[in-house]
Amino acid sequence: MNILLIDFCFFSGHKHLNLNHIKILDKICDLTVISEDGYYPKAILMGLDHVKLVEFKKYKPRIRNRLTFRIKSLYNILLTLKSMKNCTYDKIVVTSFETITFSILSPLFKNKSKIFIFHHQNTDEMSNTFKMSLFKHVIHKVNHIVLDEFIREHLIKEFGLETDKVFTLPHPLRVTKNKPPLNKSSDTIRSIAAISGSNNKQFIQKLITDYQNLIQTIDSKTQFIVKSKSADFKDDRLIVVNKYLSDEEYDAYYSNAHLIWLPFPDNYRYRLSGTMIDALSTNKIVIGSDIPCFQTYSKRYPSLCKVADSVDEIMEISRICTYDEALETELKAFHAAHSTEHIPRLFEPILSC
Repeated sequence: MNILLIDFCFFSGHKHLNLNHIKILDKICDLTVISEDGYYPKAILMGLDHVKLVEFKKYKPRIRNRLTFRIKSLYNILLTLKSMKNCTYDKIVVTSFETITFSILSPLFKNKSKIFIFHHQNTDEMSNTFKMSLFKHVIHKVNHIVLDEFIREHLIKEFGLETDKVFTLPHPLRVTKNKPPLNKSSDTIRSIAAISGSNNKQFIQKLITDYQNLIQTIDSKTQFIVKSKSADFKDDRLIVVNKYLSDEEYDAYYSNAHLIWLPFPDNYRYRLSGTMIDALSTNKIVIGSDIPCFQTYSKRYPSLCKVADSVDEIMEISRICTYDEALETELKAFHAAHSTEHIPRLFEPILSC
């Protein structure tokens, strides 16, 4: 089987996920990867037996906003189509797409039944009337891959997609050099890390504004470390970080954390949190907002994933949660469901449809 893997957005946060999929596909097919230059580490791809990398010049806008993001997506699609010219592939895998530009330019892609698109924020965007008015022209012509079953069920129920056109492929585990052991106890500071780029901005600002009241709730052995795109703050019990985190910094925060907190906004609904998967991959209990992603995982892994929307609730969970046999059993089940042994067994039949 001859597969083409392409991306129209090149999100930095998706790089690990895409690389995992490339490594999986390398084992089951001949794979061509078309990419902007420098996105994938060439050393890794050159070490794979059945992968060919084709690169085009990266588009670098002077200003970053929604318009230039869509211009970049348009550029990426057109350069990808140019690179595909005169080549034939059995299937085409699109690892991320911008809903508007992909919908508008989809007529340029032939044999849409061979295309498999990964959904990320796109499923939530389908509630936008304008975006859906464009996407509806292609939605039933391509195949859809989602990262969890609750998203698949939503697409079928709410948008009438045929069951044989929507596939679930679990998010692979995040592999780190030094996976921490279960954090059974600690007499030092308990770190609660909330370092996702999807954190609720208003909620974080409220944490800072109400900090003097919060310190009555946060005990002296607990420290919240929170990532923000706009705010900075530092005190004994709350640190707000406003900067890009390297892989090493990101992994260190997760490794040292007692718990992982993911305070996401209400509009983060029918998509899977990669940072949640990262946290569970590193054997951490996760506390998330009351949204479908965390509701689903709290039912599937009740010892491992909790739902909470206030600091009071988080502190209560922090006090009573234990790393016991039930949690270890759930961790084993989670690791098995997202393992590099299990996912290829699902990916190959999907692409054979």
